[in-house]
Amino acid sequence: ISMPSSSLGDIGFTLRYIDISYNNIDHLDSTMFQETHFITNLNLCHNKLTILADNAFSALGNLNQLRLCHNPIRANLKELFHYIPKLRKLDLSNVGMKSAPSFPLPYLTELNLSSNSLHNLSESLFDGLTSLRTIILSKNRFTSLPANVWPHMPLLKYLDISMNPIKMLTKESFYGLNRLESLILTGLMFLERF
Repeated sequence: ISMPSSSLGDIGFTLRYIDISYNNIDHLDSTMFQETHFITNLNLCHNKLTILADNAFSALGNLNQLRLCHNPIRANLKELFHYIPKLRKLDLSNVGMKSAPSFPLPYLTELNLSSNSLHNLSESLFDGLTSLRTIILSKNRFTSLPANVWPHMPLLKYLDISMNPIKMLTKESFYGLNRLESLILTGLMFLERF
C-alpha cells in the first residue's frame, strides 16, 4: 500500500501533527509532504516501509519529531535526514539496522536506536550530535562500550544500554559522560566485570 501526495489535499497547510502508524504502508510518494511545510511531528511507526526516497522529507524543514520505528527500512539515512536539520527527537528502534550512519542533525536531543542489530559504536556516528541529551541503545548486540564516543556528546543526561551482551564495564566505559543523570544497565546477562 502506498500513500500518494494527493491523500492530504487541501488540509496540508494546517497540519502540524500526522500519525500514520499501524498501517500497511510500504511506500511514500516522494511528493507526499510537498504541501505540508508546517508539520512538526510525524509518526510512521509499525508500517512496512522499506525504501524511502532520499528526498521523502525534503518539504518538512520544520519537523521536530520523527518516529520510524518498527519498519524494515533500507534507505540512505544520512541523505534522508539532510532535509530535516531542525529534528530534535528521532526514533529508529527496531528498523533492522546493523550499522548506524552519521546523523547530520545538530539540534537532535533524543535518539532511540534500540532493538536493532548494532555491534559497535563509532566516533563518526556521534559527530555533530553535540545537543544529544538522551540515547537509547538497549536490545542491540554491543559486547563492550568504547570510551572514545562519549566526549562527542557533552550534554548527555540519559543513557540506556540495557539488554545487550556486554561482558565488561570499567570507568573508561563511561569516560566523558560528565553530565549523565540516568544510566540504565538492566538485563546485561553476560556482564562479568563492573
